[in-house]
Amino acid sequence: MKKFAFKFEKILNLRSFAEEEAKLDLARAVSEVYRLENELADTIKKRDEVQNYINNDDPNSVFYVMSYVERMQYEQRALEGQIEKANSVVAQKQQVLTEAIKQRKILSSLKERNLQEYKKEYGKMEVAELDESNLMRDELCKVQ
Repeated sequence: MKKFAFKFEKILNLRSFAEEEAKLDLARAVSEVYRLENELADTIKKRDEVQNYINNDDPNSVFYVMSYVERMQYEQRALEGQIEKANSVVAQKQQVLTEAIKQRKILSSLKERNLQEYKKEYGKMEVAELDESNLMRDELCKVQ
């Protein structure tokens, strides 16, 4: 009997590749969220540090510090918006990955069923060949 060959093997390989690509895309999106969150934390930390250095005796320093704090607050809001968008990208990438996994699993389970059927048929053929060889041996023994 010939070796087992799954007729959709190439499609299964493509779907496995698509799943791996989806995993990489998701990882990139998640790392972007982490990068933005770290940048936001740094911005907040810098803003807080500068607020502690206000010299109330010098009106110019108060003005400059307050301007800097306002700019940092603007950056903070912008980063929060970017994080929100990045989180929605992560959610989309998760959906794509889920679909890719689903598509691959469908073909993987089909391959597994086909392999089980192949093994079952192969076992039946082996039993039939053994029975046939035993019958031939028994007939040869009777003739002698």
